[in-house]
Amino acid sequence: MQAVALVTGAAGFAGSHLADRLLESRTDVHAVTRGAVPAGERPGVRWWQADVLDRDALHQVVAAVRPSVVY
Repeated sequence: MQAVALVTGAAGFAGSHLADRLLESRTDVHAVTRGAVPAGERPGVRWWQADVLDRDALHQVVAAVRPSVVY
């Protein structure tokens, strides 16, 4: 089974590098951003728009993604 990772802050410096490494290791990468979803950034990353401080919105993303790990 392929690992599924949910990366918060993937549009930022640290999160973007983490997403790249996860993609290299063939992890299914989903990313959460509270701003606009970056267009054309990080092919292979599935983007979700939600604020991690909004419990209901984050719960909906986690329920849809069902990640094995959250960063």
